[in-house]
Amino acid sequence: MRKDLISVIIPVHNGERYLKRCVRSVLDAADCLPDPASAEILITDDASEDGTVAIGRELMADEPRIRVLTLPEGRSKEGVSAARNRGIEEADGEYLMFADADDVIDRQLLKVLYGILKEDPSKALAGSVFYEWSGENPDYRESDGEDPGEENVYTPSEYLNREIRMGNTRCWSKLYRRDAVGTVRFQKDLTIGEDMLFLTQLVKSLSEEQKAVELRSWYGYGYFRNPLGAVGQPFTPQYMDQILCWELMEEELPSDEIRANHIMGILLTASKIALLSGEERQQYASYTKECRQKLLSALKTDERGRRARKLLSAGYRFKVRLFLVSPKLYMMLYHKWKQ
Repeated sequence: MRKDLISVIIPVHNGERYLKRCVRSVLDAADCLPDPASAEILITDDASEDGTVAIGRELMADEPRIRVLTLPEGRSKEGVSAARNRGIEEADGEYLMFADADDVIDRQLLKVLYGILKEDPSKALAGSVFYEWSGENPDYRESDGEDPGEENVYTPSEYLNREIRMGNTRCWSKLYRRDAVGTVRFQKDLTIGEDMLFLTQLVKSLSEEQKAVELRSWYGYGYFRNPLGAVGQPFTPQYMDQILCWELMEEELPSDEIRANHIMGILLTASKIALLSGEERQQYASYTKECRQKLLSALKTDERGRRARKLLSAGYRFKVRLFLVSPKLYMMLYHKWKQ
């Protein structure tokens, strides 16, 4: 491990269209550090079939701060969790950051978050607000330069209750101390929600003397809502991981809020199936049935289920009732509504 080095891990699969944009934004941010050489970029390729690796190697040839990690010969796609885990293992930095290959970071992000962690060894992670866009080019929301404004500083238990339970479950847009990450890794059998579980397990592993910081009014990360990303893709059986993830989250962090999100996750999964054609919905009928069984379990197993239901919006409560009474009608109406 190299002291003061920041390792930015970029997992990528078939990302030739956006990789250069992401890497250049990280290099721009590295150039704003007191020592621009105190950052490295690890492009961890997950069996890309397009020009991603060639682009990565082209960037690496011109920039000594870049490394490209590829799977050994004969290995097939292993998923974003495995790619991030490999980045953690190969990183030389005292600090770690994750960025998705179709996203961008602000020029001041590394400097600002590094400054927060460097000034106080008890601070284990620091994160910023993100903005979102869906067009071809980033809809930049300018940060306020190097002044991030007021910091929200939490103990681990406070961070779990006030951030993670309230929806701040992303692993990106944050800088972590390497020793705080320790042996925590992304769960490789999950294709959705793996970052939420990683962050929860990491924060739970911290001592109460350690701190987590969030900048609530400083936009340092640009999230691209990619229509070709996992969330934008049609339903496949792997999408059931969304339900599994919330089940695992309830084991890690039992609460009414997590149960409510669990219920919404089940309905979102069912809605993915509803968007398919009638023939495809019939093909995946067993998954619709499983969603209904999971929903019944989430609602009726204990008092938390009843309290969680009250946390849902009126629209979600209506969806719950309709899906429980007639999954077939729910599917048909949702499909027509979205057409």
